[in-house]
Amino acid sequence: MYSRAVFIPGFLRGVRLWHVGFYTYFFLVNISFGMYLTISRDMVKSLLGYEYSFMTLLVASENLPLMFSILGGGLGDVIGRRSTFLIGFLSTIPLILIGYLPIQLLPLMAGLYMFFWSLAQPSVTGALLHATSSSGIHYSIFAMFGTIGWGIGGPLAGIIIGGYDWRIAWIVTGLINIAGYIIAYLLFPKHVVGGGVEPRELFYALRHVYLYVVASILCVSGFLLFFGNYALILRSRIGDPSLFGLFYTFIPAIMGLISRPILGYASERIDPRLLALLGSLLYIFVITGLYLSTGIMMLILWALPIYPLIDQGFMLTFSRRLRGELQSFASGLWWSSFSLGGVIVLLISFTYITSEFFYIYIVSLTLLLSSTILLMIYIYWKR
Repeated sequence: MYSRAVFIPGFLRGVRLWHVGFYTYFFLVNISFGMYLTISRDMVKSLLGYEYSFMTLLVASENLPLMFSILGGGLGDVIGRRSTFLIGFLSTIPLILIGYLPIQLLPLMAGLYMFFWSLAQPSVTGALLHATSSSGIHYSIFAMFGTIGWGIGGPLAGIIIGGYDWRIAWIVTGLINIAGYIIAYLLFPKHVVGGGVEPRELFYALRHVYLYVVASILCVSGFLLFFGNYALILRSRIGDPSLFGLFYTFIPAIMGLISRPILGYASERIDPRLLALLGSLLYIFVITGLYLSTGIMMLILWALPIYPLIDQGFMLTFSRRLRGELQSFASGLWWSSFSLGGVIVLLISFTYITSEFFYIYIVSLTLLLSSTILLMIYIYWKR
């Protein structure tokens, strides 16, 4: 057994081969995701310019399929996590096809990529949380490997784009992605493979956490709307695609890497709902600062590791309110919040709000304020 009282020694004593497999998987698929983000944003800026409506549509297309995470998590707990995880192999196909298709089909391919990922990912996270009794430390280390991968993916994509072309970059992205799935599948732990949960239990489980689902949806939609569109401003002000990849993913990833172990340690000792509340509150100040700032201050605010607070807080809030056999479903709930947040962003993309960045900022601020207020009510008045 690992010790929750001592971070490094306890973690090392608890490491098994399947841990290594899962960490490697999350590292590789997030390299691929970091590459996807950088290449796709570079394509949009280079081919379409400041098309905020298209960019908002792309962000929504990336997040809307996450709705199926709740289905993927439920399937993992009902029919088995390892079997459900196989679906993720298909996510490589749209990644490679993007390089051969017109830019107008990018949202469709992005949607397919995230659809297959959404069905598979909850099985891995659920198995990890089940095996470690919803350990904040083990989840933070898992997420930390993803952060490292995401950070490497940005500058790696920038280097490939600078030396070759978008098509080559997309092929490399796809190959790295499928390598991660192969490793995790081969090393999937048998003792938490899941299966056997009755479908009706999923509905009963939802009743325990639905209030927090609402708060997470509002929070996610707020920061997705703002940061998805702010990427175009960041790309324009930085200029060089390699430097853009560095600031867009790598530097924020380093900051996230530093924060993850601290959050893992903290989440073993304090209510994870407080982490989610703090993250939502900080996002309000950060997006306001980004809207008003330029230069060095803009880069500093961009790099602040706020998302790890949100991720750690909401994931463990869902996980610790459901039993071990329902951990894939718990993971799916968190990722589905991204989807429903994406629905809100998609609806916004069809309105005048995306015609000017000022309107995007105001709506993002309103959504984040709503999430913060709801979390405060749920934590302090609805115990």
